[in-house]
Amino acid sequence: MAACISDVGYPVTHQLWVEIMAESSRNEALQQAFIESDAVMRQSLASIIKDGIAAGEFRQDLDINATTILLFALIDGLIARKAINSHFSFSRDLPMFSSYIAALLHK
Repeated sequence: MAACISDVGYPVTHQLWVEIMAESSRNEALQQAFIESDAVMRQSLASIIKDGIAAGEFRQDLDINATTILLFALIDGLIARKAINSHFSFSRDLPMFSSYIAALLHK
């Protein structure tokens, strides 16, 4: 997750991602593409979560759909924070990020 936030991925920048999200709220065609892309990404994350549950690494009582929405909301929000504040740093500003995510997922 930290890598997704820190390095959004060429050619998309943090600022462009925020613009894509904003435009998706106004443009129906872009909104549909965004929703379809989100579904694919959340399905991939859901597979990872299911594997973690099956392996006994993650809590058995996780609502997988809700968890993927929450995790991607965190990603989107932190990408926006990075877009607004180029000095945002995980190590400085969120040193407990991994622990927070682990607390959500782990037993």
